[in-house]
Amino acid sequence: MSERILGERTGFCYDMRMRRYVFTIGLLTLILSGFAGDSFATALVKTNLADMTARSGVILVGTCQKKASTSVPGIFGRARSVTTWTFSVKESLKGAAKSGADFQFKQVGLPYDIGKEYLLFLVPLPAGLWVPSGMMQGAFTITTAADGSRVVSNSLGNQFLFQGMSPDTAAPQSTLSKSVKAHGDGASGPVSLEQMREMVQQLQTKGTPIP
Repeated sequence: MSERILGERTGFCYDMRMRRYVFTIGLLTLILSGFAGDSFATALVKTNLADMTARSGVILVGTCQKKASTSVPGIFGRARSVTTWTFSVKESLKGAAKSGADFQFKQVGLPYDIGKEYLLFLVPLPAGLWVPSGMMQGAFTITTAADGSRVVSNSLGNQFLFQGMSPDTAAPQSTLSKSVKAHGDGASGPVSLEQMREMVQQLQTKGTPIP
């Protein structure tokens, strides 16, 4: 085989590989940006409490009651399997969820345990889906500490929860300011549910902008 023909074939194969690579990257970008939106975009991003509070459409304290499989339109018209979760809401801190009522939302993956209590920061997505802010960073399980207090922790041990935040100069003795000063550079470990509630309310009062 002549060098010219071999070169042409080698170039053709390389070109086809590049086309497939570009197509794959483009398709992934389309899926992540068009269908999953904020869910995948925030999956690998450090998300602190201010970001969660600002971005979330619903913030609730509630117990996971049940789940049901359903589907929504996906890419190229193909149905996408999702799970409809039902939570009994004990307290609504933001959005349409109402205290004392059930709140249902559709979500891809990211399972919850039936009967377990959570503090959820939920971000709305296209196709009527929801996802915890920063993926599971915005899903906090509620447990009882040794002293009897109720505390919350996400799957990262509350890492990044206060990272990048600044103390409130107008309220330097507030729970929020003290927490940022104490834990701004690393994981805080479990945080009191009462303190989280207070900090979320303070952040909403301040009108923290979305970065």
